[in-house]
Amino acid sequence: MKNPQEALQVLQGVPAKQRTPKINMALAKMFQEQGMERSAIATYKEVLRECPLTLEAAEGLSSLGVKGIEVNSIIMSCNWNLQNFDWLNAWIKAHAHINCKEYSQAVTTLRSLDNVNCSRDNHNLLVTMGECYYLSGNYKNSLLCLRRARLIEPDSIKGLDIYAANLHQAHHVAELEKLISFISSSNECSSETYTAMAYALLSLHKLNRANTIANQVIRMSPDYVEAYILRGNILIEQKKFQDALHHFRQALQLKQQVMSHQDEKIEHYSLIYLEDDHISPPTTPCGPTKGGDLMFRPHVYSNNPNAPTSPWEAGYFKLKGGVVYMFTDNNQRLPKRAIPLKGGLCQGCRRIPNSHRPHTFEILLKPNKAYQFAAPNEYVASEWLQSFVQSASGLFD
Repeated sequence: MKNPQEALQVLQGVPAKQRTPKINMALAKMFQEQGMERSAIATYKEVLRECPLTLEAAEGLSSLGVKGIEVNSIIMSCNWNLQNFDWLNAWIKAHAHINCKEYSQAVTTLRSLDNVNCSRDNHNLLVTMGECYYLSGNYKNSLLCLRRARLIEPDSIKGLDIYAANLHQAHHVAELEKLISFISSSNECSSETYTAMAYALLSLHKLNRANTIANQVIRMSPDYVEAYILRGNILIEQKKFQDALHHFRQALQLKQQVMSHQDEKIEHYSLIYLEDDHISPPTTPCGPTKGGDLMFRPHVYSNNPNAPTSPWEAGYFKLKGGVVYMFTDNNQRLPKRAIPLKGGLCQGCRRIPNSHRPHTFEILLKPNKAYQFAAPNEYVASEWLQSFVQSASGLFD
């Protein structure tokens, strides 16, 4: 009936001494959904005291900011004789990392659990690990984990939205198409299943249906970040760039609200493509064309802060047919270097975050490599960056 307020009142009407762990678990979830965090924490703790191995309750406490040490102490304070439960400490530690947005550390801890006999090939573990890989930007390993999870429990819908997002990212259209019949037969009406369905329709270029479903997901779950990213991608395919920009900004604002509870902030984000007839650079059927002097250097991203960096050097650059050509000067006939923006080598173009040099931007390549550029002023930098982004967008293929 989709009446959460009335459901909450019914559950609260059950006397406290007559509430079973299942009733308390349902009540805690509803408290959390309604933003009643103190009541949710108290009820989750009650569940753990009665059933100390209810991992869903421990996960709920972690998501509400309760420290892993406190969660562990509640579990260990019960009268049960808990032996050979070292994996439990690791599991709590992993979820503490997740709720601090430390996804790489969470993956490391979860992988150690996947190597333990008692928890290897555990469906929930693999889904959680896949989601952490996805949130850390490692889409390849995320897809591998979620594929393993689906082999173990093919009828489960947990993590289906992230699985579909990964398939769309990797252009696995055939796998996405199979999800349509699975979702249709499951009769599940959740944000996750609708999101997966919309990604499948997007990959099949059924844009109007995908857009309708994505909009329905946003109405169902207004705080669901993935839905806004999905609809933004659909709108880009429909060439509605201003509407896409609005949805990406909505996703960014929602992410900032979540991060504000963790004392974090977003330092940089970049727009993939925005067309404006008044400021777009000259284009041909093969894409934008542009030439001019820039400073330049190759760069490799490393975890070592003391890694050496290449010096800046001057050069003359020409963009034509989706390829950036580098010359020593305007008079040179043969290029010293060519950087293709199409064909899968280019991973994106953006401003350089936290750069000590002004008016800088870069072409991202894989793996962890980039070509960085510096312009004489902001106007020139914006023109070059927009030309790079338009060339790499695939609109002129």
